[in-house]
Amino acid sequence: MSQPAITLHGIELSGHTHRAELMLRMLGLPFRFSPAPADVRRTEAFLKLNPLGQIPVLEDGDLVLCDSNAILVYLAKRYASESNWLPDEPVAAAQV
Repeated sequence: MSQPAITLHGIELSGHTHRAELMLRMLGLPFRFSPAPADVRRTEAFLKLNPLGQIPVLEDGDLVLCDSNAILVYLAKRYASESNWLPDEPVAAAQV
C-alpha cells in the first residue's frame, strides 16, 4: 500500500495543527501525520521544510506550506474548489 501524498507535520496539542488536521479529515483526504515535537523541529531535515521551525507544515507532493491559514485556503481551493468552504467573493472570503 502506498503512502498518502499529503503529510501533516505537527503535534496533537497544537491548535493550528488541529485545524489543518480537521480540514483534511472533513475533506476526506488521506494523509500521514508526522509528529514534530520541539526536538524534531530543530533538525536539519525539518528546518529545510520550515526555516522558522514552526508547525504545522503540510507537504503535498513537492508543495510545502508552513502556515495554518495558508494550509486551509490551499486545501479548500485545491481539493474542494466547487464547495462553499471558501467563497470566491473577496469580502466573504476575507471574513472566513
